Amino acid sequence: MSTRAWIARVAIVVWLSMHAGLYGQTVAVVSRDLTDEPQPTVSALLVRRLTAELVARGYQLVDLGPAAHDRGDASEPRVSSVAVGEIPDGLDVIVAAFYRLDGDAVVVQFVLTDPVAGIVVGGVLSRQRAGLTISTSVDAAIDDLRPSLDRWERDRETLRRGMPADRVERIFVYGPQDGVRVRFAALEIGTVRAGRIFVPYSPFPVGSTVPITLSKHGYHERTVDVVLDGRRIETTLPSLTPAGTVGLSLFVTSSFLPGAGVGLRLYPAPDRFYVGFEHYRSIQPQPDVRAVRFYRSRLTLGLSPLSPDLRIRPFAEAGGGVIVTDLAPIDRRLTDDELYSDVYVGVSVGVEAGFGRWKPFVRADVDYSLGFTRSNLLGRRWISPPVTSLPVPVPLATLGVVRTW
Repeated sequence: MSTRAWIARVAIVVWLSMHAGLYGQTVAVVSRDLTDEPQPTVSALLVRRLTAELVARGYQLVDLGPAAHDRGDASEPRVSSVAVGEIPDGLDVIVAAFYRLDGDAVVVQFVLTDPVAGIVVGGVLSRQRAGLTISTSVDAAIDDLRPSLDRWERDRETLRRGMPADRVERIFVYGPQDGVRVRFAALEIGTVRAGRIFVPYSPFPVGSTVPITLSKHGYHERTVDVVLDGRRIETTLPSLTPAGTVGLSLFVTSSFLPGAGVGLRLYPAPDRFYVGFEHYRSIQPQPDVRAVRFYRSRLTLGLSPLSPDLRIRPFAEAGGGVIVTDLAPIDRRLTDDELYSDVYVGVSVGVEAGFGRWKPFVRADVDYSLGFTRSNLLGRRWISPPVTSLPVPVPLATLGVVRTW
């Protein structure tokens, strides 16, 4: 006997020994289309490839009839609904495939169910890019299923005795905006559509706590721990917070009333770190025909370190600017002797409230005039309400709102 023939015989013996226990094992294939519109091509291809895999492993197929591949009730995609009708005696295992097209991906949830014991004995969720042909994605999903089939074939008696009967059947997630991508225990399961998404099978027993991560372009990612406290879970999660990269503000500041200011914020780190520019104008009437006009410009760096998902967030700013003071009477032109400019530096602390893209805020400004320019009015002193030479700073109060995009 040649060496090549001997190796071939050994390989056949090994394969038969591994799968000998499968001959006589009966299996039924069930599929459920969970997309908004039926996908008969995907269904037929998935069932055909799955059937071929099981036959190659030595299983005997049992046909449950047309209902095994019906769309069923899409509002109840739980594991127990896949075995519709009467289950034949002696059926050893049901392999169910829930599937849907999710953008440019195919999501398939395989579930292995022991109909005799009435328990789930394995499963896997596979997400594959659709690629040029759907068959490539289906083949990749079958590849993901193989380890679960290997484990069932190797340890089926142990699994039948040890798998908990109180396993979670399905999870509905409600609440996030449409288009939000959902990762369940670090595995991406799909995109929220029509206000919900569901997981038809989870490998966790009742009582487990698992993280659900939500993400969408233009929004802040969020992770929420969910307690699986029943076989059928329905959980409502909060909407994602929009991520701001540009902000426009409107505000008023004490001691510069009547008046108002506008500002621009640019966020290199959305809603956390920003470069801000503000300009403020104020006119303060005097007893005669004179009015004091203030033009205050300010450049700052701002930081808000806490999560943008919080309703109330503290922030801090540091920077400086210039205050231009116009003392000319209203009824004649301004001269150089009546125009003053004061360069100042300052810090601010405050809090802002998050209401989506609208963020009302209040802050305390502590500014110090440097007396740099020849035409300064304030000299070196704290800019306090009112402008005095107090030896300690008295903060100016600023109230406003920011709209972000």
